[in-house]
Amino acid sequence: MLLVSDMGREHHLGTRLGRGGEGAVFRISNRPGFVAKIYHKALGRDRIEKLQHMVVLNDNELAANSAWPCELLYRKQTEPPCGFVMQAVPCGHELHELYGPASRKRLLPNATWAYLVHVARNLACAFSVLHARNIVIGDVNQSNAFACLDGKVILVDCDSYQVTSSTRCYPCHVGVPMYTPPELQGMSFRNRCRSPEHDGFGLAVLIFQLLFMGRHPFAGIGKMAQHLSLENGEAIRRGLYVYGQLAHQSGMRVPPNTLPINSVPPRVQSLLEAAFVNKGGLFRRPQATDWATALDQLKKGLVICRRNSCHVYSNHLKSCPWCMLAQNMGTVFFGRASFHETSGFSINSSLNYRAKVDAHVLQLSAYHDLNVYVMRYHYEGTPLPAACRGVANDFIAGVVIASCSILAAYAFSGFFLFGVLFGLGGIMQGWRKPEYYNQHIERKARLNVSEKRARSEYQSMRGLHESLMSKHAKMKTSALRTVLEYEQLESVYDSEMRSLVQKKRTLQLEEFLKRYMICSSCISGIGPARKNSLLAYGIETASDIVASKVLLVPGIKEHYYQVLSQWRRECEKKFIYDPSLPVPAEEIDRFNRRMLARRDNLQERIRKVLHELDSFEASASKDMSESIRAVEVACQEWKKAVADYRVMENT
Repeated sequence: MLLVSDMGREHHLGTRLGRGGEGAVFRISNRPGFVAKIYHKALGRDRIEKLQHMVVLNDNELAANSAWPCELLYRKQTEPPCGFVMQAVPCGHELHELYGPASRKRLLPNATWAYLVHVARNLACAFSVLHARNIVIGDVNQSNAFACLDGKVILVDCDSYQVTSSTRCYPCHVGVPMYTPPELQGMSFRNRCRSPEHDGFGLAVLIFQLLFMGRHPFAGIGKMAQHLSLENGEAIRRGLYVYGQLAHQSGMRVPPNTLPINSVPPRVQSLLEAAFVNKGGLFRRPQATDWATALDQLKKGLVICRRNSCHVYSNHLKSCPWCMLAQNMGTVFFGRASFHETSGFSINSSLNYRAKVDAHVLQLSAYHDLNVYVMRYHYEGTPLPAACRGVANDFIAGVVIASCSILAAYAFSGFFLFGVLFGLGGIMQGWRKPEYYNQHIERKARLNVSEKRARSEYQSMRGLHESLMSKHAKMKTSALRTVLEYEQLESVYDSEMRSLVQKKRTLQLEEFLKRYMICSSCISGIGPARKNSLLAYGIETASDIVASKVLLVPGIKEHYYQVLSQWRRECEKKFIYDPSLPVPAEEIDRFNRRMLARRDNLQERIRKVLHELDSFEASASKDMSESIRAVEVACQEWKKAVADYRVMENT
């Protein structure tokens, strides 16, 4: 087909490269590096005016960042345009093919998180070029950006973008709910002019998906999740950003096997919060240039994991989040570890953990019978004060009066009775002085208290000794159990590896099913929006079609689960088991990582318990010495009280 451009240049259409609802894209045989989009139907006046204005807007920067219309094409110059010329997009992939882990590993097996950060940064730069010219994408989605192999991003489907001339706005009439800001959810886009800030929401979603392995920032799980489908934008309309600072208030939480939000630097976290959270009734979404700057800083601050060179992460973290996900969840997002089925597994027997535990013996100070502590001390006793000595005056007076009364009885019988009674009263008060009796009471009380304290301290010391010995024995027993578990790891490894080999058919089937991508398959009732929802919850291939995962996705009810299950069964029918093949490498990697994590965990537990034994023995020895000293002091006080009391008895 021969077409002519508004520049008078002839264009020979070659091979058709693709076909969509509006038109088809063809190679231009006589113009390498350019392609033509030809519409199926005649264009209306508004559409022609819009394309004419877009051609006027074209410049080098637009051409470098987008497949922008550069010339209009005519079948005849006397007829309205039927299409336009644009630069061909270099070899690359749509964004969803990159942020979907399964498709990315298949298409770009060597790509790391650094590549995704680079793509996200370039995506923001491409948006900023458009926004600087007051061009609004409008229908932001995972398919209107194309990532080249070098990470450069080219924006496509540009003829649908919103442009504004000096006289009017040519709006974008469509939009995808998953990328539409909450203030526009449920609204018609026909004749509605949008702003770069509205694009900012969709840009933030795409960046989030690139950084977080295809997860959607509003895709959560919880009691109310089934009523908050991404397909209809309800979760976005309600502002339920499940990774936000206040997400816990909504009762929603992030899906399993998800990269934690703190895996990106605080600056990126704050930009995401600003893009998705309405604060004070206002949205203060970051501009594309803000994203470009923040992602550029993130890119410069990336480090390579020391354990796995395929793992790249931000330098604000103390440890590799990808290793953590692999160990805790068995999820492999990037590359493979350098393990092999025949590499074996071993423990470091030279560490001599059992001998180190056996060497721990609790050496406590010996204690004796209570009498031994008491008999160690000798005291003469404290002499009585001078005021306590001698005969009491009342006693002497009583004796004198009683004697005189007896002598006087012969003369005065009445006086006799009175005198005798009065004298006996003085005698009955005792011959000791009151100071003596006060001292007796005080020393007796001190004797009782000191004896009680000494016996109590002694019983406490015996109880402490038994408690410390018992606790130490339990600690050693627990430590030896952990050591035994560590020593048996090699045999456990061999046993579980044999079990893994026996599951070879199931594992081969799972690997086979991972080749069938949901997004590129024709499944009845599962359209693009539903496929995007599935991907947002980590469901990307036929292997992911299991009830425990699929039924968590809002909007995917039993009917759609059955449809997906039927598709999975159809994929399974194509599987042919090959017993000669080894266990899939990824399963070996996952198994080895789990066993290494188990070994490391046991080693850490043993090191910890050895340290605890050291600390316990030191503190136990100190506690026992202090307890014995308390018994000695109490017995010393008791022996002194006994001596002081005996002084009273011997005086």
